[in-house]
Amino acid sequence: MSEEFIGKIIGQVIGALVGAFIGAFIVQLATKVVAKFKPPYWMAYKAVLIGYLLSIVVGFVMSFFMGAFGGEFKGAVLMVAIVIAFFSFAGIYSYSIKSSQNEPLGFKKGALVSLIQVATGIIILVVLAFIINTAS
Repeated sequence: MSEEFIGKIIGQVIGALVGAFIGAFIVQLATKVVAKFKPPYWMAYKAVLIGYLLSIVVGFVMSFFMGAFGGEFKGAVLMVAIVIAFFSFAGIYSYSIKSSQNEPLGFKKGALVSLIQVATGIIILVVLAFIINTAS
């Protein structure tokens, strides 16, 4: 393995650890809205972290196959990756997030939590981009 590849993996894992720290708060609030209960922070953190790590694996696999066939990782392929990540997060949330009665969230509610998380992430990125553009 090249040093560049190992550096990318380490960067992705560190990004997942930090992103899960923030994402867990969003998932807690989204679960409160969707399912009327707030999971413990560490339960939400673990679910978000597993989702991010799974997304990294899917991204690397898709990049590998795109590179092997001479394609680029953009456009329609990026949209497919986003859809796969969305449903992966929904599946992980549906089984990993449990109420105080130890009942799993379920796929439908997991998908709603995932949708709220994605929408919140997009809003945060747009606001940060606006702030950066106006500051420079």
